Amino acid sequence: MKKLKDGIKTTWIEARAETTYNTFKQSLEEFIQSQPIDDQGKTIQPSQENYIDLWIKAAGGVHKGRVYDIGSEFSSSCRSFGSGGSSSSRSPINQNEFELLNRRIAEITELYAQKRAAREEEAKRREEEDRRREEEMRRKDVAFTRVTGDVESLKAQLNYLLASGAFHVPRSPSHFNKTKE
Repeated sequence: MKKLKDGIKTTWIEARAETTYNTFKQSLEEFIQSQPIDDQGKTIQPSQENYIDLWIKAAGGVHKGRVYDIGSEFSSSCRSFGSGGSSSSRSPINQNEFELLNRRIAEITELYAQKRAAREEEAKRREEEDRRREEEMRRKDVAFTRVTGDVESLKAQLNYLLASGAFHVPRSPSHFNKTKE
């Protein structure tokens, strides 16, 4: 936190610091509440390793061998990345294994990013194709409506001409033959 000029009010230097601290504080409270009671009736307090584990989780994990607000002071070669447990049950990860894991994580992350980009590109392509199809259907609907209107207009004109008797229309032979029978 950073004190302002009035010496009373404090503010966080950046939003991430406040978020990380609040997440850590909540995780710590939950951790303490989950601990058993000792012989004197007090809750067993977390070890320094527990504090570090909680902070690493709150900070979003280890990135490039560093942890937010711990920096290079964090020794990745001495720690395991499990949750809970005593230090005697953890197996240390040496620097080569750690670097190998980091490279593998980077490869998987890159592969995931490529696949995600490909899926997004495919989704965009499909959306564009759907948009083109919809536009084509709209154009066809407009053309169909126009043609339908023209046909209806021509039918009305023809019916008017036939009804006015302006010209004689002979009866069809099939109609004539049916009436004789």
